[in-house]
Amino acid sequence: MNLILLIINVTWLFLSLPIDKQNIPDIEKHKPFSLEHFYIINHAILDSVDYSEHYQNVNGYIKFYQPSPTEKFYMANVMPKEDTQSFGEITDLETQKEFIDGELVEIANFKWHFKNSYDDISGEADVIFYTTMKDSVHQFVCLMNLENGEFSIFSGPVLDFEKHKEVKP
Repeated sequence: MNLILLIINVTWLFLSLPIDKQNIPDIEKHKPFSLEHFYIINHAILDSVDYSEHYQNVNGYIKFYQPSPTEKFYMANVMPKEDTQSFGEITDLETQKEFIDGELVEIANFKWHFKNSYDDISGEADVIFYTTMKDSVHQFVCLMNLENGEFSIFSGPVLDFEKHKEVKP
């Protein structure tokens, strides 16, 4: 129970961080956890170290994709300016909708079986992925608990896929 309260508090902390709406082009209100969106990483904490500026400088984002309608779902954490990414299959997907503090929050829990393009590391992470509308901006928070014990948090705005170039894994 304490872990759930910690996760909710961390989530709301990241959702309350200011977002520069002038730097968010063409926000559109679509269904969260969409294959048609980029989840732009404005804030990134990896194992207690703040990497937000680095992710912003390399235009980091999270993307969900499905190679064909009959295939499984995948997720990629992409850094286009470095031409690198972590990518892999999503399994054990569970979704739910909850009202927290009067706002609809969509939550996806899943396992992510990832491989890095920039080194030989692959592994598994338990992921909790939240999306919500806050201050008229579609936002996300992604919490990752990696099998090696590291914990990562990513958050930022959600952008329409059609308005931006995709980097395919």
